[in-house]
Amino acid sequence: MSGLSLNESKNPKDAPPDHQWTLPDRATTKISEANTAGVSESGFVAPLFSPWEAEQRIENLREFDVADVGSKQWMAQHEALEQLNLQAHQSAQGNQDEFVIEALVTLDKVRLLVHELLATEAWRLHLFPRLKGALAELKATMRGYFCLYHEATLVNLLSICLHHAHVTEALGESAVELVDYLARRMVELNSKGKEWSARGVDAPTDTKEMAAKIDAMTPLSELEDQSVEVNFQACVGCATVVRYLIEHVNTLPLSVLTRMVDTHDILLTLIPIIENPPWTRRTPEGKWQKLIDDKWKTVEPAELLTLTKTEGQMWLALFHFICNAEIQKRYHFNSFRKGQLLRARKYINEVLLDQLPVLADVQRFMDELALMEAPEPSGARESGALMMEQVATTTEKLVRQRDWDELAKEQLEKIFRWVCHPTHAVAHPTTPSPPIHQPTNQPINHSTIQPFNQSTNQSVLKVM
Repeated sequence: MSGLSLNESKNPKDAPPDHQWTLPDRATTKISEANTAGVSESGFVAPLFSPWEAEQRIENLREFDVADVGSKQWMAQHEALEQLNLQAHQSAQGNQDEFVIEALVTLDKVRLLVHELLATEAWRLHLFPRLKGALAELKATMRGYFCLYHEATLVNLLSICLHHAHVTEALGESAVELVDYLARRMVELNSKGKEWSARGVDAPTDTKEMAAKIDAMTPLSELEDQSVEVNFQACVGCATVVRYLIEHVNTLPLSVLTRMVDTHDILLTLIPIIENPPWTRRTPEGKWQKLIDDKWKTVEPAELLTLTKTEGQMWLALFHFICNAEIQKRYHFNSFRKGQLLRARKYINEVLLDQLPVLADVQRFMDELALMEAPEPSGARESGALMMEQVATTTEKLVRQRDWDELAKEQLEKIFRWVCHPTHAVAHPTTPSPPIHQPTNQPINHSTIQPFNQSTNQSVLKVM
C-alpha cells in the first residue's frame, strides 16, 4: 500500500466508498479533472465555507445605525452577508444542508436582517440624495454603490430564508415592519416598474457606440444609473418575499395579518403587477423580452404565456391570499375590492392552469365572487369600528428627529472622504483611521452645503 492513496488501492474492496464530500486526493494537470474538482458524480458542489465558519460570521453580525452605513465595520459586515447569501443559495440549489439558514434561526439573527434592511432603506431615501453629488466629486462612487446594493443583498437573502415556515416564525413582531417595507416596494414597483424596465431597451449593440456612450457618462450619472438598477432588482426580489410572508402568515402574530389585510391591503397591490408586469418588455424592433434570473432574455411570442419564476411568485401570492382561511375571516369583499380582483380573471386560462394547477381554486373563487352582490365600501367611522395599529418602532428609531443635512456632512467627513485617502488601499485592518483634518483633497466648506431640496430630489452637497 506504500505509495498509493486509499482511493488508488489495488484492491477496490479496500478503498472507502465515495460520498458527496469526496474530493480528489492527488494533484492533477488535466483540465477535465481540474474543472470538476470539488464536484462529485451526483453534482454536489463543495460549500464556500464550513458550517463553523458560517456560525462565526453570523454570530458577529450586529445592528448598525443609519449614520454607520458605509463605515469600515459596516463594509466588513456587508462582505460577510454577501458570502452568507451566496452560500445559502448554493445550499438550496444543490439540495444540501442549509446550515446558513439554520444558524440564522439558532443565533436569533433573522430579525437583525430586517433591521439592517430598514437602515439601508433609510440611508437610500434620506442620505443618498444629499451625498451623491459629493460622492461623484470625491470619486467614492464605488462605496456608494455598495451601500445601495446592500439592500438588494438583504432582500435576496430573506427571499431564500423565508421559504421555510420556521424561519418566517422567527421574525416575530419584526414581520410587521417587513410588511410595511414590502408594501412600499410594491407601490414603487407599480408606479415606476415599467419606467425602470424600459431602461437599456434601446442600448447600442455596436461596440464603438457602446464605448462612446460609456465614455460620455459622468460619475454622477453612472451612480444614479446604478441606483435605479439596484432599486429595480430589490423590488423584483420583494415579490418573492411577499409570496412567502402571505404563505406563512399563520405562523406570525395577529398584528402582521392585520397590517397585511387592513392597513396595506396587499391584494390590491398584486393585481396591477399581474395585469401589467414590469418584468416583460418590448423592444423598438418588436421583440419581446422577459426578466429571467435578473437578465433580460428575448422570447418568442409563442412563449409569452410561459411563466417565469417571478411571474409565478405573484400568482402563488394571490393563491395563498385568497385560499387562506384566516385571511378569509378578516378580508371582506366590497364592490371596489371585487372589481379589482376580477381584473385578473381573464388571465387565468388553460395554459396558465397547466403550469400552476392550484390556480383552479382561485378561478372557482372568482367565478363565485362574480355572482355575489358585494356591498359598497364604507369607512371605519361609518361602521363604528375602533382602529388600532402597532407602531413600527425600528423605523421610528432610525428616522425620527434626525437632522439629515448635518448627518450627511458627518458621513462625508468621517466615512466617504476617508475612503479617498491614499493610504486606505494599503492600510492594515488594525491601522486606525487617518484623522479627519488630514484629507488629501481640499477641505469642505460647510457654508456652501445647503439643505436637501425635496421637490427636485437633487443632491446639493458640493465639494468646493
